[in-house]
Amino acid sequence: MKIAVVGAGMSGLIAARELKRAGHEVLIFEKSRGYGGRMATRYVENDKKLRLDHGVPGFAAHSSEFKTFVDALIKKDIIKSWSGSFASMHSKDDRTVGSEGSKRYFAPGGMNSIGKYLGKGLEIHNQQRVVKLEKIHDDYDNLCWQLKCDSDLLIEADAVVISCPAPQALEILKTAEDQEQILGLIQYLQTVTYDPEFALMVVYDGIEPLEWDVLEVEDPVIKFISNESKKRDLRKVSLVVHSTTDFAISNMDKEREEVALLTLWQLNSVLGKWAESPNWKQLHFWRYSQANKWLKNDFMEISGNGTPLALVGSYMNGNSVEAAYLSGMKLGKHWAEHLSANK
Repeated sequence: MKIAVVGAGMSGLIAARELKRAGHEVLIFEKSRGYGGRMATRYVENDKKLRLDHGVPGFAAHSSEFKTFVDALIKKDIIKSWSGSFASMHSKDDRTVGSEGSKRYFAPGGMNSIGKYLGKGLEIHNQQRVVKLEKIHDDYDNLCWQLKCDSDLLIEADAVVISCPAPQALEILKTAEDQEQILGLIQYLQTVTYDPEFALMVVYDGIEPLEWDVLEVEDPVIKFISNESKKRDLRKVSLVVHSTTDFAISNMDKEREEVALLTLWQLNSVLGKWAESPNWKQLHFWRYSQANKWLKNDFMEISGNGTPLALVGSYMNGNSVEAAYLSGMKLGKHWAEHLSANK
């Protein structure tokens, strides 16, 4: 079968790998230039050694299935254990080093290196945003899906996997013909909600190294700070400041430079006067940072008239990297078993 995957985040890439392994022809369409979703890395200007993970700084592994995947990434030197100092700050003079809790992992080469690894050998079409989905008859009068991208590219596929965030998946499904099964998926997706977040990346020259790896903050503006210079030898103090949800909601319509300055002003009160004047800064807005209400399914699918469609993502059974992996893997294995590759 020819299967189109919409979105090249963790869940989409994992599902695509499983389906290709089963003999299907798989094409991935991703609206961004890169892939990996929130496993994102930003390079500081043209310095490829100065890289900051401005999405997910790291992750934990709980299930046996995900731990097996993690072990494989460790063996390939893509990730390693993150055993640094995870601290919390109640006030400027009250900082404690908490227990590490679940074992965590990070990618020394940048979190986007995981997506790059998963994308090897897959046919990925970047900067192609799918904006319409409908059923049509192909040249042999068989029903199939037709996907239209904002570039006017048209793709026909026997089956579709939508792996983008729930609100984006919802917009695509709404363009499909008025079908009862599609309407059922839409009703479920409408219950999923997300917390937005700003991520401010900053780099400082001439500052003494900070001792903590992650600092959680009780603050109206800042939720936590990831010390990227402790994850890899960046030679400079390099931080990613993750905002609270309330701050993101209140300021999402403001000019980005104003939001960055507000965040820096608050960072001054958390870390000290020096933090207000970085040598380099860049702000990113994550509209769909983490699902706060998710679906209690590994994946969702319809299979009417021989034109299967499935939803996968981190909003299935959680809001983590592991949830995304499990969703994509379970759908991939399920379709590999039940869909013929010889259609």
